[in-house]
Amino acid sequence: MKIGILTRRYGYNFGSALQGFAIMQLVKNQGHDVEVIKYDETSNHWLWKIRPFVEFIQYKVGLSFSKRKKKYLEQRFKQECLFKQFENKYFNLTERCFRNSGSLRKQSNKYDKIVIGSDQIWNPYFFDPCYLGSFIPVNERDKIVPYAPSFGTSNLDLISSKQIELIKSLKHLSCREEEGSNILKKFTGKDIPVVLDPTLMISEEIWNDIADKYVMSVLPEKYLLTYFLGSNIPQDEIDRLKNKYGLPVVNISIFNRINDVDCDLEVSDVGPGEFLYLIKNADHVVTDSFHGTIFSHVFKRKYTVVERFNENDLRNENSRIYTLLKIFGEQDRLYNKHFEKTDNCLQNKRQFSLEYLKNAINS
Repeated sequence: MKIGILTRRYGYNFGSALQGFAIMQLVKNQGHDVEVIKYDETSNHWLWKIRPFVEFIQYKVGLSFSKRKKKYLEQRFKQECLFKQFENKYFNLTERCFRNSGSLRKQSNKYDKIVIGSDQIWNPYFFDPCYLGSFIPVNERDKIVPYAPSFGTSNLDLISSKQIELIKSLKHLSCREEEGSNILKKFTGKDIPVVLDPTLMISEEIWNDIADKYVMSVLPEKYLLTYFLGSNIPQDEIDRLKNKYGLPVVNISIFNRINDVDCDLEVSDVGPGEFLYLIKNADHVVTDSFHGTIFSHVFKRKYTVVERFNENDLRNENSRIYTLLKIFGEQDRLYNKHFEKTDNCLQNKRQFSLEYLKNAINS
């Protein structure tokens, strides 16, 4: 079968890029002819449109926001290049870039099925109806296969009536987190399967092979790696681990995030491949990142997970971390919080997730 993949590629996020590769590889491994649809979502949402202007203003005033922000913005071009190089090397992309539902509708005629996902494609803060297959006519909606989408929030009030309407029109539904599955059940009245993030669905050998192709000579032989997307930095815990193991702290910085980790070395020339290399070669990882946690597990690193959001934050996304650690049976990795530990059920979840995807594509 000819399968199109529609996934979030913009935002220059390591996890988004790596899950995009993984879902492509997962479908390809089932014997299908697969290509990733080059879709520019930035033309369809006002938040994407104003983002460059906000960052330009931040660049101009630089020091009034943060002494380090200006330096991060100067790294933007190089970091974007690294993401594009990774895509060009590992993605089978359509030659044409699509920017609206009309052009996607014409393109969709090429495919037997369109797999949409994974990651936070249903996040109401960046709601794009194309990620719910709005470009497919109602009588062809069984052509759409959402795989492991995430809402990125538990706040039902943020989810629009249009988004709910499109969700209800889908024949196939799945979700990446238990909380998202509960949201979908409220909308549809059906039990919705919780499936694994695609980065956990392809072999560790593939990830090792990619990581080994990237070498960062500036790194110490042994190090404690930190990577944060939020501002909740457990500096006391970082210092404790540093002193306990005698490790220098290496922090990953990215141009569109500010954090104040007290580190020995900051690395910013990092794309998806370098990200894998950094985690694979670390002695210990401290992170609030969903995919930082996944690859710490994949590469069998010691790791500590930090909650990125406060419990009363409307944008709270911590549930995805709870679901992930429960699957791994590693709730004890969560910093400053205690959950009852469960057995590792990763292999069973892999089989369950694979069966869902196979059945949805072949139905």
